[in-house]
Amino acid sequence: MDVTIKEIAEKLKEYDNYSVVYHIRPDGDAVGSSFALALALQSIGKKCTVKGQDDIPRIHRYMTDKVQLDEIADPVYIAVDSASRHRVGIFGDKHFTFCIDHHHNTFDNVDYRYVETDTGACAELIYKIIKEMGATVTKQIADLLYTAIVTDTMCFRTTDTRVQTFEVATELAKAGADVYHIGRINTFIKSAGRMKIENILRDSFHFTYNNQIVTGIIMLKDLEMAGVLDSDIEGINSLVEQIEGVRIGVTIRELPDGRMRCSMRSNGNISVDEISKMFGGGGHTHAACAELSMSAEDAREVMERTCREYLESKEHGRINVFIGASACGKTTLCTILDKEYDTVHKVVTDTTRSPRKGEQNGIHYHFVTEQFFRNNLPLYAEVNIYDNHYYGSNGKRIADALDGGKADVVICLDINGAKALKNHYGEQVRVIYVHRDIEKIYAAIDERVANGEITAESAVHRKEQVLRDIESRNDPAIDFEFDNNGTLENSIGQLKEIMGL
Repeated sequence: MDVTIKEIAEKLKEYDNYSVVYHIRPDGDAVGSSFALALALQSIGKKCTVKGQDDIPRIHRYMTDKVQLDEIADPVYIAVDSASRHRVGIFGDKHFTFCIDHHHNTFDNVDYRYVETDTGACAELIYKIIKEMGATVTKQIADLLYTAIVTDTMCFRTTDTRVQTFEVATELAKAGADVYHIGRINTFIKSAGRMKIENILRDSFHFTYNNQIVTGIIMLKDLEMAGVLDSDIEGINSLVEQIEGVRIGVTIRELPDGRMRCSMRSNGNISVDEISKMFGGGGHTHAACAELSMSAEDAREVMERTCREYLESKEHGRINVFIGASACGKTTLCTILDKEYDTVHKVVTDTTRSPRKGEQNGIHYHFVTEQFFRNNLPLYAEVNIYDNHYYGSNGKRIADALDGGKADVVICLDINGAKALKNHYGEQVRVIYVHRDIEKIYAAIDERVANGEITAESAVHRKEQVLRDIESRNDPAIDFEFDNNGTLENSIGQLKEIMGL
């Protein structure tokens, strides 16, 4: 049954002999949390040992080699940092009295289960239990728990890192944790073999879905060639997270039994936990894994297809802001997408300028008076001034066009408007830069003058603005760029890939 922190602390006092079990392929959190709990139980008069199917990684033995534990018979088993019985390996057939974890937990047939998923590391729970039991957090325990937190939060960089995480880390530092040494050895220092494996992984990267998905492969022969063990490359899955623009990264590692372990990482509103569960795996929102019984290349193909389908299912409800120089073709592209796809709705902005030749109200712009615009400023999600005229995006129209997340919005703005919408809507906004050669842009502006759509004076101003717009091409707010110098069909094809249509 599920219990509270007070209840599990009291129950732990009732038994005398314990075996704390960490999960297969133990990481820093599993090792640090298990040994810290064992030492704390010893300190209040209990006999304790720590066990696991796999050896402790060499990088973590500096903190466990000096730990003196008991050899006991008929212990009470405690599962630490394990979301299921599968995760404790050869100990899966044991009767577990306790389970302490911070994952979405499915550990069955356990008497007392204490789970908090809103934490950066299992070590945070162990710290609270130790304090609740009235045990002392010694320097040795502090080192173990601080290592666990630093490794599981990637030095406080994961989205699961909370205020509580920093508070616990602070208390551990006060208790004597060697913050400098632990941080350096776990996040900075790498062996030559580790560097070789990282290079092999990088060379294997394959990008799909407009570079939003990346997969990499590490085989057992790669580990042998580099002279490292699987346990020596903890944290290598984070390499895929360092690539700008990647939304899902998958590191595929061959296991000794021939299966492929697919470790997934994501950001934003993408839950790789949902993807991993499709294959019987699990984990956290932005870090999860699953194991597949197939070749590495087949696993890559399955992962790429599944991740692509998942991203496509999440694409609706996005606000696609098209930016680029005047006459780059962004308005034409938005109009075509609006007509061709039922799930794409174009939002037309408001302006206080007068209609040009051929422009229609509600089609090209909503033409309003300056007084109306000023009186309704709170309605606008973004406002801009160009050529002494107001331009703005009506927030209600955007909400209506999104249709409760069932559709995408396309809208044409400049870089300032795009940034304003990003500030307003956050990651829901995707900024797309439409690139066109300046000669073609100038020719299109001149054609508008010839057709009487704009004046020669306005054309001069527009060409000056074109140069400023092109300067915004490297703005970090831009998520995607595509070339609109080819055929219209090619441009629409690029946009379909970007938008997942």
